[in-house]
Amino acid sequence: MKPKLTIIILLLAALITSAFSCRCTPPEVTEKIEPLELTWWRAWDSSDDVADIINAYQQLHPHITITYKKLRYEEYENALLNGWARDQGPDIFSLTNTWIRKYQDQISLPPEKTGIPRIIVSGPSFRQTTKIVIQTLNFPTAQDIKKDFVSPVYDDAVVDGQVLALPLAADTMALYYNRDLLDKANIPNPPATWLEFKDAVEKLTLIDNELQIVQSGAGIGTAKNVTRSTDILSLLMLQNNVSLPDIDKPSKTESNYYPGIEALEFYTDFADPNKEIYTWNGGQPNSLDAFISGRSAMFFGYAYHLPTIKARAPKLNFEISPMVQISRNQNVVANTANYWVESVSKKSEHPEEAWDFLLFATTGEVVKDYLEKTKKPTALRSLVNEQKKDPDLSAFTSQLLTAKSWYQGKDFNKVEDIFAEMIDSVVTGQNTSQKAAQTATQKIKQTY
Repeated sequence: MKPKLTIIILLLAALITSAFSCRCTPPEVTEKIEPLELTWWRAWDSSDDVADIINAYQQLHPHITITYKKLRYEEYENALLNGWARDQGPDIFSLTNTWIRKYQDQISLPPEKTGIPRIIVSGPSFRQTTKIVIQTLNFPTAQDIKKDFVSPVYDDAVVDGQVLALPLAADTMALYYNRDLLDKANIPNPPATWLEFKDAVEKLTLIDNELQIVQSGAGIGTAKNVTRSTDILSLLMLQNNVSLPDIDKPSKTESNYYPGIEALEFYTDFADPNKEIYTWNGGQPNSLDAFISGRSAMFFGYAYHLPTIKARAPKLNFEISPMVQISRNQNVVANTANYWVESVSKKSEHPEEAWDFLLFATTGEVVKDYLEKTKKPTALRSLVNEQKKDPDLSAFTSQLLTAKSWYQGKDFNKVEDIFAEMIDSVVTGQNTSQKAAQTATQKIKQTY
């Protein structure tokens, strides 16, 4: 028996067998305080990042031990599948917002209510009393999720009216820019619209006599060496009112206008040597690496990229502005969400306790402390205005209320491959943008 578990058992036994507990602890409570362990798997966040959440919950529920395990992102999905196959998977596990429908058959539906024993300490410090009670909590309904969390959470985590997951944080894509390079190019402010972005790219791109890119305006135009290239292109399509999976279809209001194809052409033009906005190609380093090294003036990224940039380039003079839009009209702003959610495995032997922990972890002061510690944007509407005051998070948080989840199919990993193939086929001249979009549409439909 583990030492910690032994201590918990002794503590609970002492409480139950004390004269106080004999008078005040109902039999149904004592039946529910058998020591148990919950395992929690995630692909990000160290154990230190979530330690406060776990410790706070275990103080209230000392009969529950939560064991946290962080896995490498590259091995995470396989580890989940292998763990479930051997009945050795986690009770609680993380998913990206685009994986929920893919794994919905592996998720234990939450109870309408949770009733988990909790230790209550009351009275002055010199004469405190302790008792164990069952605290009944109503689990959030779909409407509660819509009211309390930013819109993408409702779009992603609620499937067929059923809540399948809860987020600790949310994120949106924004524009990182090198202040020194923009000043040198006489650009006083970062671009807010795509027309301004094109103009800035032209001014910032430097090409030598051998037609080699010495300095890039931004990492955009290709697939494999552009961080989150699928998100950039899908956001262009979202802003252009394109609906998945029909990215090759004409506009609903203009039969001769193909907004999805136009978005694809706009994106790939930045990698076309024949265009004035040529600024990127397949020979460039990864777009994040290029920005960190000062070889690229702008970078499209999320809040989770911020620690990496600060750690690798502590002297880089950069700032962050909201994501580029089609126009400055605030009524037509569109942003894309990218975040992780927590859910409970259908194979968990303790689903009620697991959901109770997630309900605790994702609400109130508990999640606020976690967000401050990890410097992540909030998923709760109630914390948005407060986080807007944080200079590191302001650009990301200010976009949460206009963010959307574009893909509602069951295999986003496949869609990322499809988008990469579509981009590359246009850049290399293997396909026209129209043919590439048609092929991609056919493949995307198969993931729904």
